[in-house]
Amino acid sequence: MITINESILPISAARCGKKLRAFSGITIHETANKAATATAKNHMVYMTRNGGSTKQCSYHYVVDETEVYHLIPDNEVAWHAGDGANGKGNNETIAIEICVNTGANFEQACKNAAYLAAALLHERKIKTVSGYIFEHHDFSSYKKNCPAQLRAGQCGGMAWLRQKSQQYLDEMWNVGTASAQPMPEPGNKLYRVQAGAFSSEQSAKAYAAKLSAQGIQCFVTDVEV
Repeated sequence: MITINESILPISAARCGKKLRAFSGITIHETANKAATATAKNHMVYMTRNGGSTKQCSYHYVVDETEVYHLIPDNEVAWHAGDGANGKGNNETIAIEICVNTGANFEQACKNAAYLAAALLHERKIKTVSGYIFEHHDFSSYKKNCPAQLRAGQCGGMAWLRQKSQQYLDEMWNVGTASAQPMPEPGNKLYRVQAGAFSSEQSAKAYAAKLSAQGIQCFVTDVEV
């Protein structure tokens, strides 16, 4: 279970509003910022309040050991892959940045990224991670060494992250109800089920933990009211 905080950027240099032309997968990045304070929340603060949105550099999600911030809508382009205005990475993949802040649990941050990747694939009725999880290095015009720590083999490297993501994806298909539902036809609607709403984050997490213990896949997100 991970907490997803919605902090969508306004239209800006970082969020151009251009729609993805297709969905080809998920690109894994690392922030490369090892400051102890470089958490997912502080990356969100930089992007939303401290000037990050003025630059043509962005990502859909940033993940650390405890939570996730969602900055660009999943169906829009983020400038993350380094392959230009028409590149496959920028135009066809969703970007997940993993925090590498000193003193934090990098392995747990990677597990959260793997879970998020699985959830994004599951939403799109995809049952395998094979061919759908990329490295920034795969698209970068100058072959940037990113995600550097995973590429160096930490936590078992990208092979381990893909394996964890496949494990989570298998659990979502086996435990969730989506696999029992017919594939939606083009133009049909998809419906989400909400199991509760709380004014206290602690209460929301406690209820989510109770649902998880019963084998119900769930996540906590916040909304403005």
